[in-house]
This record gives sequence, structure tokens and C-alpha cells, in this order.
Amino acid sequence: MVDCIKLDGSNKTFNPVSDLNNFCVGVGLFTKNILHNPFNDWCMVVSANIDGTAVQVAINLWNNQSVKQRFCATSTWSEWMELNTFNDSGFIPVTSFDISGVIDNSGGVGTGYRKKNGYVTVTVNLNGVGTLPNHATNILFTLPEGYRPTNDIYTSCFGFNTGNAQVLSIHTNGQVVIKTFENVGVLVGTITFPA
Repeated sequence: MVDCIKLDGSNKTFNPVSDLNNFCVGVGLFTKNILHNPFNDWCMVVSANIDGTAVQVAINLWNNQSVKQRFCATSTWSEWMELNTFNDSGFIPVTSFDISGVIDNSGGVGTGYRKKNGYVTVTVNLNGVGTLPNHATNILFTLPEGYRPTNDIYTSCFGFNTGNAQVLSIHTNGQVVIKTFENVGVLVGTITFPA
């Protein structure tokens, strides 16, 4: 393996080498014409030596934000492997509801959930909550396994047109529940928790 390059301010960080096989320690920004670039695009590469093994992580920040990693322990680099370090499921809209007529997936805020970096965020957009019985526990939908909290979670949310408080909760069995206390026309609530 060739000598490592250290980026200490005196070395350039833009295309510091012409071949990524020679980039052993540091952080650099590389164009798509650099040898062994895993992307057909610009990327940032972080390279380190960990217990005698060179490790490179390449991040394509311009298009699909994909991340690849490879290793070199005996002067031979492994193939680039796709990583999912962003751990982002993306927003998953809820399409099957336990209560009909109150979930609103139109406009900018929809009803759904997202898991990112070990945290789940559930967003509920309700329209016509006043049609639900007051002081009742209404199951809206159920989260799939892997998106459920380890303990029941409760938060308050308020109606846009009345300011009346409601209780939004998510239970360990995945049930997303709204408990109504007063007439509310439009209600948006969000809960984030580790899962």
C-alpha cells in the first residue's frame, strides 16, 4: 500500500490524488473522473486506517445521497459495498385506516410515519374530528412492527380552528389513537420516539 495522505491544511482537499486506491487517510472531494470512484459523479471520501485496515466511505451528496464503503487489509481493495447509513425509510403514507372519513392526506401534511436513524416520527392530519364522539378513544391506524414504541407515548395536539386540545397516543401494539375532548375541525399532530 502506498503512503497515506494526511489533509492538514497544507494539502489540497479537492482531488488530492488521481486514484482512490492511494487515498489512505483524510477527507477529500473528488470528481467523477478519479480512478476507483464508485459513483459516476462527484463524491466526498472519508478514508481512515483502523488497526491496520484501510477503510473508505464514499458519499454521493449531489444526486441520490447513496453511501458506499470498502476495505483494504492486504494491499488489495475490496469491492465497493452499498451502505444505508442514512437509515431513512422515507415518509410512508397511511392508506388503510381503522376510522374512515377523518384522515386527510391532501395538502402538504399527510398522515403517515417515517423511521430515520433509529427514530420513528408519526404525523396525523385529521379533518372532521368533530364527527368523532367526545371523550372517546379512537384507533386511527396501526403501525407495523419495527415502527412501534417500547412504551406507550402520549402528546397533546390542538385544533387549528378552535385551539381545543386532544390527546394523540401511540401504543406498544402499534395502535395510533386520538382521544377527543372537544369539537375540532382540523387537527395535525406529531410524535417522535426511538424504535
